[in-house]
Amino acid sequence: MDGLAAGMDVVGTYFANGEYFVPEVLMCADALYAGLDILRPHITLDPEQMVKGSVVIGTVEGDVHDIGKNLVKMM
Repeated sequence: MDGLAAGMDVVGTYFANGEYFVPEVLMCADALYAGLDILRPHITLDPEQMVKGSVVIGTVEGDVHDIGKNLVKMM
């Protein structure tokens, strides 16, 4: 997960500098989701480290910019 997050940090920097545009960011997001799909079955949770509670997370209806939300959801 750390490597995927670091990669998206680089993508964000490139986007901020005008080196990447929306199509490149979306392509990188697709790669991120593919990586998360591979990692998800291998993530084990230690019951002692789990915090019980509820979190509400979402995006504005119709907003396609849900990459950050999905990253937080995976944590």
